[in-house]
Amino acid sequence: MTSIADIKKELVLLRARVSGPDAALVDLFLNRLSRWAEDDSTAEELVANLDRTLGHVWFSSDEAHKTVAQIIARLRDTVAAVGGMTMNERLYAFDLLDRWDRSSDAERDLLYKKMHAKP
Repeated sequence: MTSIADIKKELVLLRARVSGPDAALVDLFLNRLSRWAEDDSTAEELVANLDRTLGHVWFSSDEAHKTVAQIIARLRDTVAAVGGMTMNERLYAFDLLDRWDRSSDAERDLLYKKMHAKP
């Protein structure tokens, strides 16, 4: 299982290896992952958004494109496995522990929806 934190680390490493416009493209993915923790979209919607973004950008090298595609594929696998996870495992895998800890009961209900879990 690949966590969101792992995904971010891999993208940061990729960003360090590329330059110019490719670095800006990697930033699109990093920024989306960072915003996701605070919005109300589901993990499936996140993967779909990342897939759409990848389909609309052009890296200067096939290697960079392939690396981002593989990273998204690992996240897709984690999302597909969410049904077999406890809520704590979901919160950890999707880097939502901080949000959970500072949440009210109403906010926690949104997190349950975000992670396709039942309270």
